[in-house]
Amino acid sequence: MKRIVFIICVALSPLFLSAQWFDNPNIQLDTANYIVKYDLTYAEDTNNLQNKGEEMMMLLIGKNVSNFQSYNSYRFKQVGRKKQKEGTLDDWIESGEIMQYKARYTYCIFKNYPPGRITTIDDLLLSDRRFVYEENVTQFDWIILDDVATINGYLCQKAKCEFGGRVWEAWYTEELPISDGPYKFYGLPGLIINIADTKNHYIFTFLSIEKLQENVQIEWEENDYVKTTKKKYFEANKNLALTIEDNAAVNEAVAKRIKKALLSRNNPIELK
Repeated sequence: MKRIVFIICVALSPLFLSAQWFDNPNIQLDTANYIVKYDLTYAEDTNNLQNKGEEMMMLLIGKNVSNFQSYNSYRFKQVGRKKQKEGTLDDWIESGEIMQYKARYTYCIFKNYPPGRITTIDDLLLSDRRFVYEENVTQFDWIILDDVATINGYLCQKAKCEFGGRVWEAWYTEELPISDGPYKFYGLPGLIINIADTKNHYIFTFLSIEKLQENVQIEWEENDYVKTTKKKYFEANKNLALTIEDNAAVNEAVAKRIKKALLSRNNPIELK
């Protein structure tokens, strides 16, 4: 019975899949110097583009490595570890407080780890394994434009590139000389403040940047990851809706519910 309840929770929010990993050891990759927060607005269903979701995302920036993920997903893991050490994890989960950490996106992106690479860790629904794949950090062929604007008090310049089957337009500022930005975006001569695809299906909007005074680590969680390629991972995600009803782990009603939700996610941030 617990297994069925757990599966239903995963179907409603993939974040619950991480609850079993609070005991995993962590490797410290870097010390974060800054935390940047972004608001992500997304339209995942091409049949209903007016129905948009929203999530706060965060970028931890160290001297050599950065990490991008959902702010709620990050907080979920931090609080969960604390509850685990205190011996109150089960009570915390059963109390329902866990729902305030609900996150749509569970990916965790590391830039320049290993050196010269972008590494992405993510889940597949109803799988008890996490998947990992690498890409080249220099894949962005930016075109710097003449447009300038003041955004959030920073003098910004516009740039564009093609990535993942979309054309992206970014505003970056050399007043923050950090060659980084939200999601996998990287390689401009300043921090990316705002970036969106030209159809405005995915919009990352700058919220804040904070210089960290405390010792915040950029950590790699050790796990039995399934190593794959981006192409194979994206194909597995795409095919999931087609095979979910054949999964013996869920009953027919739950399978149909999950399949309907997955079919409405037909507009991923990367189309290829």
